Amino acid sequence: MDTATNALDDPDLGARDFPRGRELAAIAAFWAVFAVLNTTNWLFPPSGQGPPVTVRLISLVAVEPLLWALVTPPVFWLTSRYSLEGAHRARRVLGYLLLGAIVSASLVLVVEWLRTYFAPPPPPRAGLPPRERSVWDFARVRFLNDYMVFVGVLSAGVARDYFRRYQRRLAESARLRAQLAEARLTALQSQLNPHFLFNTLNAVATLVDRDPRGVRRMIARLSDLLRATLEPSTEPEVSLSHEITLTEKYLEILEIRFQGRLSTSIDVLPDVRSALVPPLLLQPLIENAMKHAVSRTSDPSRIDIRVARSGDELVLTVEDTGPGVTSLESSTDTSGTGIGLSNTRARLEQLYGEQQSLSLMTTAQGGTMVTIRLPFHTSADLRATAAAAD
Repeated sequence: MDTATNALDDPDLGARDFPRGRELAAIAAFWAVFAVLNTTNWLFPPSGQGPPVTVRLISLVAVEPLLWALVTPPVFWLTSRYSLEGAHRARRVLGYLLLGAIVSASLVLVVEWLRTYFAPPPPPRAGLPPRERSVWDFARVRFLNDYMVFVGVLSAGVARDYFRRYQRRLAESARLRAQLAEARLTALQSQLNPHFLFNTLNAVATLVDRDPRGVRRMIARLSDLLRATLEPSTEPEVSLSHEITLTEKYLEILEIRFQGRLSTSIDVLPDVRSALVPPLLLQPLIENAMKHAVSRTSDPSRIDIRVARSGDELVLTVEDTGPGVTSLESSTDTSGTGIGLSNTRARLEQLYGEQQSLSLMTTAQGGTMVTIRLPFHTSADLRATAAAAD
């Protein structure tokens, strides 16, 4: 047979696809049951009285299932190593048929020799000529029977190979989807960090001449923010407590920039501070409020941030005192504008799928409120889920 492996084969497929553990136990159990049934049929035939029960006779009857139990694992390995899927299918089918003939003939000869040696036929009755058995007499029946058994074993091996390849495809597909989602999330995060840095530096630049002391405070807060946001991290989520700390520093920069025209508040219940959220989740929402509310008026403005739990959801809202969403975009369009909201929406979709939402609405006072809902979970919940999966 062709020694080239299928394109779907792994480099170490031969070592990993040989039956092990539970598969070997299942093979042994199957042939043990087969041996019991075969022995019972031999000793108690439907036609009448069977031969006398002896240990030697039982051993001879059971030897054939034992040999098949030894042949089955290599056949399973061959069907995985030289799969019928893909190229060279016809050549491999012919090879398996030829192999079946060789294996079946070999087993017939071994079993017949054992039975002839350990349990020779009884001598002929007086006056009758001795009965000779040609090779064709027993091979004609026993060979075909054993060949059909080999075809059954081969079919089971082919089915096993297709099932294992199907499992590998599913695992590979899941791995590729996870890698794609991680790559998209990384791209979104890398896009957000420069955008965040640009807006913060722009805020610093507006006060260089007017308030040098305020600029020094802003640079100190900016240093803290950069240290926290630019440190490499492979985690897609951070604790809400960490996110709130960064948000407070960012709000302080904005309050210095607007010189008393901006007031802010953060209301976070203690029982949600351990919740996990995407990093820099609130900052784009605050930028959206700055762009569409505070920057559009010379009157004092306000931004209120609230975080609470509602059942199995974490609800985050950012509300401003600006002109409201209806003057910014259609009341039926909640897609968000600019890099901030569109990026945030994409990150939420990548992390939580349909279990999240981001909506904009006009408040009763005429301002805009952005609301994010996402699944409530903590690091302890993730550890418990991982432990249960193991």
